[in-house]
Amino acid sequence: QVSSLATGSTQDGLSVKSEWISTNNPAGGYLPIHVEMTSTWGPRELRVALQNKGYPVGSEVSRVVTLEANKPARFTLSVPLNTQSFYGTLQVFERGSELDKLSQAGIGLGNSLGGNQPPSIFLVGRATPDWRICDQAVSNFFAGSGQSLQHPVLPPDKVPERWIDFTALDLVLVPLVELEQMPTASREALLAWT
Repeated sequence: QVSSLATGSTQDGLSVKSEWISTNNPAGGYLPIHVEMTSTWGPRELRVALQNKGYPVGSEVSRVVTLEANKPARFTLSVPLNTQSFYGTLQVFERGSELDKLSQAGIGLGNSLGGNQPPSIFLVGRATPDWRICDQAVSNFFAGSGQSLQHPVLPPDKVPERWIDFTALDLVLVPLVELEQMPTASREALLAWT
């Protein structure tokens, strides 16, 4: 499933939306957080930071973004999954001050990492298939894990464009017709990951 957060209000003419793929608890890798920002005035330079407040110690990934007026900026923050749990907060800073109304807590939803977990499976497609046979096979193999499987499905144009953003996944399923419709950068990233 694709999870997303959008700020309920704007601050200083800015709005922010973030989304990420919720999968079964990965054993590590990087979680891609897709961010879209829009400003009603500009140009302006902002620092966007995602802090992992997970246990035992947090980490931060940030990026400096220049926004033009009324031109959305879209980018991905690749966050390392290097702690036992992941609970992220997105923050936006301008000239060193936090724009606190744009803060987004709850990214990653506190997933614990590792252990005897079912695989993280990702499907590129426009329709959701019947997962019952796959779920039964995985449940038989991972009996007693207590995990329900998540099935994130993204259309070809939303697939990550960097190989590192696939590293929290175990399996990526792509029908040939969808592979042909993927942007070149996404197709190359998938091939580099394999």
